[in-house]
Amino acid sequence: MREPCRRFSSAAEMRDAMMSDSLFFEDVLRANDRGVQELVKQVTHMTLICALKTATPQLRDKFMRNLSKRAREVLQEDSDYWGPVRLSEVEKAQQAVVEAMHMLIDMGELVLRPRNLEGLE
Repeated sequence: MREPCRRFSSAAEMRDAMMSDSLFFEDVLRANDRGVQELVKQVTHMTLICALKTATPQLRDKFMRNLSKRAREVLQEDSDYWGPVRLSEVEKAQQAVVEAMHMLIDMGELVLRPRNLEGLE
């Protein structure tokens, strides 16, 4: 639990504390493969399809690499069939993935590499 009025000794310490609490859908790129496999199990098939609609090729590939061949095929077919999706629905699905990431991190099932903080000091 966070301290209500924590004092930081430096701007770098404050930045590190803020960054450690913030997770974004794109942070999946920093996740270990085993963690991504667990993440895929925690969200529904339709949530994953919707979340990946606006994903970068690198992010989409990160998920696809961690699926079985058959699961990749089904995901691609369903994604093509589903067509365009409202941005609000994509954001909602991505938030569901982020919530699952938080849970898996807390359980020790998902590990994230540190962010590249170049230029933020």
